[in-house]
Amino acid sequence: MKKTGIFLIGVILVLAFVYFYTENTSQEKTLYLMDTVINLKIKGNKNDMNALCDILEKYDLKLNAHNQNSEIYKINHGKKEMEPDVEEILLKGYELCELTDGAFDYTVKPLTDLWGISDGNTTVPQKEEIAKTLLKTGYDKVSFDVNNINLSDAEIDLGGIAKGFVTQKLIDEIKNRNIKRAIIDLGGNIYVYDAKKDVKVGIQKPFSQRGEVLLSLDVNDASVISSGTYERYFEYGGKIYHHIFDPETGYPADNGTDSVTVIGSPLKGDALSTALFVMDIEKATNLYRSENDFEFITVKGKKIYATEGIFDKITLSDKDYELIKIKKQN
Repeated sequence: MKKTGIFLIGVILVLAFVYFYTENTSQEKTLYLMDTVINLKIKGNKNDMNALCDILEKYDLKLNAHNQNSEIYKINHGKKEMEPDVEEILLKGYELCELTDGAFDYTVKPLTDLWGISDGNTTVPQKEEIAKTLLKTGYDKVSFDVNNINLSDAEIDLGGIAKGFVTQKLIDEIKNRNIKRAIIDLGGNIYVYDAKKDVKVGIQKPFSQRGEVLLSLDVNDASVISSGTYERYFEYGGKIYHHIFDPETGYPADNGTDSVTVIGSPLKGDALSTALFVMDIEKATNLYRSENDFEFITVKGKKIYATEGIFDKITLSDKDYELIKIKKQN
């Protein structure tokens, strides 16, 4: 399976971090957890960093649907009772499934397993296989009763929101510890926090050399999360199949979108980076206009659609692209 980078801020982040290394109290850590490379950089002490790493290790175990010791694996195999933090992410995830009318759906595990996305043994299934598998998916199969969950033969995979959920837990700890500067990179799910100023973040140009920036934007105390066709894909019969599935059709979303970047809260932004990719630009715009807590950027061919709240903070690096503003109101 051929893989490329989902979201690139490489050189931009190096520049943004220069001031970290002038501080005696700066800490940096790289880990491999949650099936991705994680980079943490904070203005804090070793105890601060250790506390953040403990959070990562805790949820790496709890939320991995493919780890037999995880809470999600146990729930997928018959456990009903939810621990409080697991209940929190499952309930919030369900709300996001409803909000997006199923464009984000955390019950698509049977589908990603069928296509081989989970283990890297990718294939293009027969139409009949896809239709049969779709009968096992759908967030409407999930129900809750007090501290219990019922799946009705569905299976949950939190890969679409787990990093956002954990990012929020890390940020809560950072603020509780009065850490003044932090940048969290959970495999491309970026959170930037600086008590004094914005930080410049760059967005990868789709299907280009790693590190080639399409645009940059100034953000602070917010997540920047991207989903793109170039993140993870394979080629079969001369056609590219990517990893972002339309839960309704069972096939990779096919609406001409190359990437979507969401700026906002970590958990919601994580789910919306998938949902807005599955939606066409009209539906994505309607959702944006009905909500008040996120901004987004969609790259579609040579057009970049950016919402009003982030539009003026964008610096375009490639002049071959057209930047189009999405207004909050019609």
